Amino acid sequence: MNKSSPQTITNNLIEKISSYNLDNLPSEFELKSLLRDADKLKKVSPAEGWMLLGMIHSLSDYSEESIYAFENALALSTNQFNLVLENYIGSLEYLGKFEDICDLLKKYISDDNHDLISSAITIFARYGLIDDALSYQRKLKKLNIKIPLEAQLNYLVALCSQLNIDYSHLHEIYLFALSSMHKAGVMPNKMEFMEADDALIIIFYVNTSAENMSNIEWSIVDKLAESNTSPAILKKIVPILKSQS
Repeated sequence: MNKSSPQTITNNLIEKISSYNLDNLPSEFELKSLLRDADKLKKVSPAEGWMLLGMIHSLSDYSEESIYAFENALALSTNQFNLVLENYIGSLEYLGKFEDICDLLKKYISDDNHDLISSAITIFARYGLIDDALSYQRKLKKLNIKIPLEAQLNYLVALCSQLNIDYSHLHEIYLFALSSMHKAGVMPNKMEFMEADDALIIIFYVNTSAENMSNIEWSIVDKLAESNTSPAILKKIVPILKSQS
């Protein structure tokens, strides 16, 4: 490891790790190099070193090792807590552990961490946990702090009320869609909502080939067909994919 400051080394390694994704995995040599650098960093900056180890293990789909490393990083972190948690969340999403992300936020969120509350609102909305998103939205509103996704959330709430849709069903269908996308190596860049023919249409925008998009859509259909969700609910909540232009 060079003589750069621990912060510079951390930033460089985060940038390098972030260049990989489900469609572009590091080679065995690259993984060993990343692990070696993170282990060296851990000796001079333990929290950042453990955090990077967590990120690297997630690239190898080693979920237990990744979670163990991140929990160590959080325990040791002082002024980098939000950074560690942000990368923890990103790694859990990379591993497809969406429910774990929500549990993690609820475990560590505090009323005085406004940045984390803002992130939580976005994440809860992303996973269809509308009650949780609205709860934290109210906290920020009392403090007169800008609320992320306020207009989108209000619109979604209005649509659910209009169509008599229970938020728990919305969350369930979100997870079916997200797990199908994750299995195919993609995640949505953004989501939109609209009402059509007495149904809530959830539009997931993705960057992927037409063939992969078609496979994902069939995977979602299969998951919905195998679920215990009633046909009436499936008619009311319709997930679709669109290419990100």
